[in-house]
Amino acid sequence: YRASGALAAAAFATLALMLLAPIQIRHGASALLFPTRDAGTVNPYSITVEPGDVTIARGSDQLVVVQLVGFESDEGRIFFRSESSDVFDRLSMLPDEAEGFELLLLGLDENTEYFVESSGIRSATYRIEVADLPYVDRLELEYHFPSYTGLAPRTVEGRGDIAALEGTQVKVKIFPTMLTPGGRLLVNGEPAELTDVGDGTWMGNLKVEREGYYEIELARADGELVSASPKYTIDVLTDQPPSVSFSKPGRDTRASPIEELFLEAKADDDFGISELVLIYSVNGEPEDTVSLYHSRPMPEVTAGHTLYLEEFELEPGDLVAYYAQAKDNNRSSGVRTVTSDIYFVQIRPFRIDYRQGQQAGGRGGGGGMDEPGLSDLQRQVVAATFNLVRDEEELPESEFKENVVSVHLAQGRVREQVAGLQERLLARGMGADPQFKRIAELLPKAIEEMENAERILDDGKPREAISPEQRALLHLQKAEETYEAVVTQGGQGGGGGAGASAEDLADLFELELDKLKNQYETLARGERRQRTEQLDETLEKLKELARRQQQQAERQRRAAAQQGGGGAAARGQRQLAEETEEAARQLERLARETNDQRLMEASRQLRQAADDMRRSAASSGNAGTADATSALDRLEEARRRLERNRVDRLREDAEDALRRAQELSDEQREIQRQMDRLNELEGAALQESARRLFERKEAMTEELTDLEGQIDRLSADARSSQRETAERLREAANSIRDNKLKERVRYSRGLIGTGDQDYTREFEAETQRGLDNLQDRLEQAVAAVAEPEDDRRTDALDRTRDLVRGMESISRRLEERGDRSRQGQVERQGREGQGQQGQQGQGEGQGGDGRLGGSNQGGFGTPDGGGGDRRPGSVSPGDVRQFRREIRERVQEAHELQRILEQEDLEVLDGRQLDEVVAALRALDSERVYSDLAEVERLQAQIIEGLKQLEFGLRRELEGEDRDRVFVSGSDEVPTGFRKLVDEYYKALSRNPGN
Repeated sequence: YRASGALAAAAFATLALMLLAPIQIRHGASALLFPTRDAGTVNPYSITVEPGDVTIARGSDQLVVVQLVGFESDEGRIFFRSESSDVFDRLSMLPDEAEGFELLLLGLDENTEYFVESSGIRSATYRIEVADLPYVDRLELEYHFPSYTGLAPRTVEGRGDIAALEGTQVKVKIFPTMLTPGGRLLVNGEPAELTDVGDGTWMGNLKVEREGYYEIELARADGELVSASPKYTIDVLTDQPPSVSFSKPGRDTRASPIEELFLEAKADDDFGISELVLIYSVNGEPEDTVSLYHSRPMPEVTAGHTLYLEEFELEPGDLVAYYAQAKDNNRSSGVRTVTSDIYFVQIRPFRIDYRQGQQAGGRGGGGGMDEPGLSDLQRQVVAATFNLVRDEEELPESEFKENVVSVHLAQGRVREQVAGLQERLLARGMGADPQFKRIAELLPKAIEEMENAERILDDGKPREAISPEQRALLHLQKAEETYEAVVTQGGQGGGGGAGASAEDLADLFELELDKLKNQYETLARGERRQRTEQLDETLEKLKELARRQQQQAERQRRAAAQQGGGGAAARGQRQLAEETEEAARQLERLARETNDQRLMEASRQLRQAADDMRRSAASSGNAGTADATSALDRLEEARRRLERNRVDRLREDAEDALRRAQELSDEQREIQRQMDRLNELEGAALQESARRLFERKEAMTEELTDLEGQIDRLSADARSSQRETAERLREAANSIRDNKLKERVRYSRGLIGTGDQDYTREFEAETQRGLDNLQDRLEQAVAAVAEPEDDRRTDALDRTRDLVRGMESISRRLEERGDRSRQGQVERQGREGQGQQGQQGQGEGQGGDGRLGGSNQGGFGTPDGGGGDRRPGSVSPGDVRQFRREIRERVQEAHELQRILEQEDLEVLDGRQLDEVVAALRALDSERVYSDLAEVERLQAQIIEGLKQLEFGLRRELEGEDRDRVFVSGSDEVPTGFRKLVDEYYKALSRNPGN
């Protein structure tokens, strides 16, 4: 009112236009009352709609996808009306992965107008023309899987997407909306004719060979082909290769020449392991092969074998190398063989503990399994060459050649180290000493074998280089065992000359081994920290993937309920599948680098989760929901494995810090003893001893500095998940600083050889107390490492599952041995029948010679070859001995399981029932029981049934509140008639805005 009349009139007109604008927008006016394109401006906010204007077959569905341009919104609505209606119906759209919205308009029978609105912005109005065209009403997909899978054919009804193994034949049965004279499939653009089934339906065939799509064209009455379906996705699922590893002992080890070394191999495959073998070699000689399993395919096989080392007539320093191979020879593409890592057994002297009594040799050591030495470095060269040969087919040619060069260089460096040691030994005139003559003979032999290996590697033939590498390793191990014996004898009071020579030899070896040890541990810690960071990143990624998969499972459920929006759920599942496979590849690479079987298993879980996601994307209804839920469960299982791995890594790192602190404490005690002996020396001997003590204190200072940094890093890493452990580690690092251990050790170098022995002794004792305090605090840190909340129960479940599959494997192997024996008996009787006609009565009932398949062998008959009434089929004495040894391992595992269950106070199984399982296992450790096939089968059935009941109870305990959530894949495969009623029901709901 205060403005002038003209200004007031203009303001009133502007206000009126602003108030009228929404009304015009709401009623679909084509122009805004604000500046328009005609005025030379563009509205920054818009909505793009696909497909826009389109012509479709009568009764078909139409997916509408929209994108918001220039703005964001949490909701989108579609307005549509048919020709017979004057009112626009409204439906809420579902969000998609591209931050837009989508909705499937079902069963369109009339021409339809539609537009989309979001946050007051609306699109243009589009038109769907409906014509009498043939269209796909529904599909039935009949899967015929490759023969090696052992899977029966399966018929499913879904949205038409395919997710199957390569080589799967899929019969596509098409139900058109109207009679059609023909049609064709377009598979990745390539046409394939359809076959008339005769009842108005058509059949097409396609083979899953590569990822892509297929679509269907049907013919009109005049023969013209028209598009009759959307593009359906073809996902090729990965048939994972078998995995094989050793669970016992699962590492390099040392054994006496008369030990019974039990080896346990595990193999897994999606569709069954048909063969598992153990391959071993003694001292680099030709390999021997032992069949662990050769029977009907099993998804999981656990088999043990005992090497009775006494039978090999080994001596200290000898070498046994072994690995396993799993074969899956049921696949159409040929035999696929997967090889485990290679492991080594070093033979040690019987009943000798080299670590005791090493008084003169200081820290010393032969570079056995406890400390990295020359043989350890050579062992790594052998393992690297073996892995290179094993993985050759999976590596690009350029990478393979680079790795060969790397192994060649590594072998050269080890050879140089050994050559340097040999030169220093000879320079001191020790080569002629009878005590060291053996070492002087072995080192040149090792060097010669290394040179042979280098020449072969230089020719690009790593497979041929393994034998000379193993022989070089054998010579190094024998040299180190000889050194251990000499130093031990010298330290236990040998004569003066022997003791001095032993100390000289110890000085030589320690000089070389300490240098190698520092290089090795520095590199190993750096690599370990880098891998820890990579694993932590992968763990966080898995948590995010699990969160998103949970959302996808919910979206899949809503899509099944609404019969719409399935495209968004499918695209989201495929995107997650790709990210999950990338995480699986990273884990697999880390698993190979660290030789960690748990990481390899987590990688397999992730690959299976990715396959479940793709199946979910290709399915609808309860089947899609079940696959989505299965993928989520596998992601959670992989996450739990990584959580446990992280706890184990923290514990191992804390134990490593504790070990280093213990070594420093032991070193300080040895230095104190050596300083007390300085008064007994004079002249050159005094100077030499003082020099060694000075160098050892210098090395201690460097070790303390590095240990302090390691503990600080561990404390920082543990702060987020293990606060108590982090606090104990921080206190340990502070004890180094508060007690000024580095400064004390550095200062004490000046006390070497001084006359004030009482002050020196008290100063060194105070340093010792500081190191002992550091050790105590690190022990507290190790004890404070806490297991995940459900770790022990998960461990109990894993142990139970391993026991089940171990016993199932034994049952299959015993059955296979009996079948093989019976077959051999039949063949033998047939040959005898041909060659001894007329003498059959004489041969019946005679005792045999005890060989496998002989006429004396009855159903798991006695191994002594005696006569008697026995059933056909038997197990040889050697097999009986192997089975009994394996059963004893299972008894120990069962006792350990009992202990865990008692600690957790789990009432998932009657204690007496588990006792019965153990009693049945003990019964199988009797030689006599194998003469009664029925009794063996009864005991095995009792054991397996009891363990499976325990496994079921543990699973329910772990599932907790989710125990009643049951999704069964394929549960939506209902009868066709019922499916049609369901479809009609949802179509009716889609037409009613109130629903």
